[in-house]
Amino acid sequence: MALETKCEAYFEPNSYGFRLGRSCQDAAIKAIFLAIRAKPKYVLNVDISKCFNSINHEALLNKLKTLPSLTKQVKAWLKADIMTKLGNNPQYMEIINMGTCGIIFFPLLANIALHGMETTLREWALKTHPKKPIPILVRYVNNFVVLHQSREVKEQA
Repeated sequence: MALETKCEAYFEPNSYGFRLGRSCQDAAIKAIFLAIRAKPKYVLNVDISKCFNSINHEALLNKLKTLPSLTKQVKAWLKADIMTKLGNNPQYMEIINMGTCGIIFFPLLANIALHGMETTLREWALKTHPKKPIPILVRYVNNFVVLHQSREVKEQA
């Protein structure tokens, strides 16, 4: 809860996944609809495959910028093994390590890891296409869309 409260203060405006008071419908209805209602846009739809179990733990921990004790606890959770049941017999258990997959707060960790995409896209667009409108990025955890009126800019993004 402490980590979530801290992160909510700086998450980007078009980040919607598993955040307090935000939903998938908000991303689709609010952000995407507002982006396309005045002028049609090309859409790049992306799903980051295996996002949760391929997050770079060190990079994520560096982005936390929180109390050392909380960082240490998150690091321990990231390395924790997960016990799963094999078959229908509860006495047959398997211990696996799935990176961040299976942790109850993996959506928050994914939001932290992917935080900055919107800002990076904006900076790229201003540098490479200064006379064109800035592409719009709307993210829902590991899924996102990039919207732009130019097919070329959308493909480059």
